Amino acid sequence: MNNPFDIIQSQINELKSLLHHHIRDKDQQRRTSHYSPAEIAKFYNKTPQTIRSYCSRGILKSVRIGRSYQIKHTTIFDENDNLIPLNRLK
Repeated sequence: MNNPFDIIQSQINELKSLLHHHIRDKDQQRRTSHYSPAEIAKFYNKTPQTIRSYCSRGILKSVRIGRSYQIKHTTIFDENDNLIPLNRLK
């Protein structure tokens, strides 16, 4: 006869594994996602032109792709996915 605690322990281990994979995937997604100035403007309640200006002046770290800017998720959010205030980005 199987020990019921062995079954519970096996299910707990399976849940731990699933949670670990979910956290790793979310962390990977966070490191690779980018935003446009229009999206960033909505987060900060600013105009897209203001955000583009911050990018061009180097206040907001970004990557220029053609005529547009892309800003990494990790530039404007901390490790807990809280929005970093603009004055701390300067």
